[in-house]
Amino acid sequence: MNLSSQKKFDLLKTIDPFSLLDQQSLISLTRQSRNISLDPGELLFCEGSTGEAMYVIMQGELNILKDNKVVVVRRPCEFIGEMALIESQPRSASVRAKTAALLIEITEEQFNRYLISHPRVMHSILKVLSSRNRHALEILDVEMKNSELRKNFLSRLRNVFEQSGSGEMFFFNTTNFELIHANAAACFNLGLKKDSWSNYKIFDLFEGISSKKVQEIVETLHSSRTDQILLNSFYKLKNVKKMFVEIQFQFLDNELPPILLSLVRQKDLKNHKSLAFAVEDSYTPMAIIDEDGTLVFGNTEFWSVLSSREKNKIPSHFSLSNIIKKEINTIKNDEEHPIYNPKDIGIHKISEKIFKASLLRVSKKKTNKKLSFLLRLKPIIEPYNPINNLLTERGLSKREIEVALLMKEGMDRNEISKFLSLSIQTVISHIKSIYRKMEVHSIGQLVAKLNQ
Repeated sequence: MNLSSQKKFDLLKTIDPFSLLDQQSLISLTRQSRNISLDPGELLFCEGSTGEAMYVIMQGELNILKDNKVVVVRRPCEFIGEMALIESQPRSASVRAKTAALLIEITEEQFNRYLISHPRVMHSILKVLSSRNRHALEILDVEMKNSELRKNFLSRLRNVFEQSGSGEMFFFNTTNFELIHANAAACFNLGLKKDSWSNYKIFDLFEGISSKKVQEIVETLHSSRTDQILLNSFYKLKNVKKMFVEIQFQFLDNELPPILLSLVRQKDLKNHKSLAFAVEDSYTPMAIIDEDGTLVFGNTEFWSVLSSREKNKIPSHFSLSNIIKKEINTIKNDEEHPIYNPKDIGIHKISEKIFKASLLRVSKKKTNKKLSFLLRLKPIIEPYNPINNLLTERGLSKREIEVALLMKEGMDRNEISKFLSLSIQTVISHIKSIYRKMEVHSIGQLVAKLNQ
């Protein structure tokens, strides 16, 4: 790379302090100064060396290093190395090319002749130095605050450890989700080493929990809609097969910055272990319930449908809770009801989504053994379902798809009106639009087309 004197002149006259020079001085400086080319990674000068020149960056980027750590990056139209000339001291930092770079070298002699002899020019240089020093002080202030935060964090950890038992605990950064601490039980059981904590993120340790899901957890906790979130997952213990666990996510305490605390408990699934593993992998919300209404297990999709949780009971605010209890009693008292035979318990709107619910008995009646039931919530609108694809291809709106699928499930327009909180006129308008787009004239033709 190279620059002509005219090109250097045109560039320097746009940069303070050189723009303050008279034209003749600037022309002379550009003719006398030489170009310096650097390849990526090439060292310009090192910390402690004698300073004999300053440099103006015309192209590329340079890393400024202190104790071999990058402290700042300088870019085109910035200058470096002037401090060694002003103070007659060794270089205070090293400079290495971050990218291919082209510089203008201004020797000490040129610096003294053209710059230091002009008060306005020197005032401009000192203003830049003052700004840089202020920035450096701000960085130092942040580092001191971070140091205090680390001390505060350790104090907060001690309080948590003192109040907790021997369960496994993980502490994660809420910005990048990296593991920042784990208690002794967690390290021992998973074979974690302290110097490798930062190599792990939440979704590396717990299966089935994506980065998107973690972001949702943090946002929900930030919004104060709930103080804790429970999820099911499983992870691999050291030299052992996967263990099914329940994870409780919460913020460490009310202080800042927020730290995500994950408490892990092994799930006691008793006779439902195999079923729970199968259910957890399903994208359909499902839960295992005992005959007395105790929630034995709910998969991740099930709990994503609900906004909160009440211990091991079906939440009282859950619209299906009374229906489930009633149906469980009916099935429990029916000696002839076959095992694994699903019973439809209606269509329900939960968290603004529509589900077709079913309940089936998954265990035989035995003395001193409770019956178990599987609750399945099948979404009426499934994104990749062939019927949904057909309706979408025909240009139906989201609301029209809902109406069409409810018609397929046997609801009349009055029931649809009540279920979706729409007026009868609006439902009739949707039905006419559905018939037109689907090229049918009756509900019978529509259902036949959807069942093809």
